Amino acid sequence: MLEIEVQAQSAAAATTVWAILTDATTWTAWSPVDRAQVESGHELGEVRRFRVPLVAGLSWPRLTSRERTTIFELPRRWGYEMLSGVPGVRVTQPRSTSSRCRQAAPTSAGVCRYVRR
Repeated sequence: MLEIEVQAQSAAAATTVWAILTDATTWTAWSPVDRAQVESGHELGEVRRFRVPLVAGLSWPRLTSRERTTIFELPRRWGYEMLSGVPGVRVTQPRSTSSRCRQAAPTSAGVCRYVRR
């Protein structure tokens, strides 16, 4: 299995970055996700469903995925497992003075490329 690890850093405070990253309702504003919703739960155990185009710039085809939060230690660690759609587990870890996103998964670069925005 191929594993991809991506890292990004932001000058924003860790609490600011993590408030945005862990709030699925903001994902359509800063990522390629065109639909996101919380199905159940809050923080640890939260289940989210989101849809993303498979090819940037094209409205079709799209992939719908579901994930569940498995680690919630704000603002230090946030981890989740994929329930359907793209397989993989991702864990992010910010530093206290600046936010660093580390994402390891057997899939694409994912959320880290948007941390710098």
